[in-house]
Amino acid sequence: MVKKQEAKKMIDEKKTRRISIRLTETDYRYLLAISSMAGMTTSEYLRTLAKASVSAAKVQEQKGVFNLE
Repeated sequence: MVKKQEAKKMIDEKKTRRISIRLTETDYRYLLAISSMAGMTTSEYLRTLAKASVSAAKVQEQKGVFNLE
């Protein structure tokens, strides 16, 4: 469980890293459709997916299964 202070830090943390990917035209169109159905921009949608993956990794790290270093 995230403590209140940690949660505030995550909300206030500035985004400083950028990721660039290449997709086929078909995959790009699917991504646009999926993000639109979710009511998000493509950036918001991909950021949500990334956050879910990072959260899962943090849980695994807490369990001792994963180590960032």
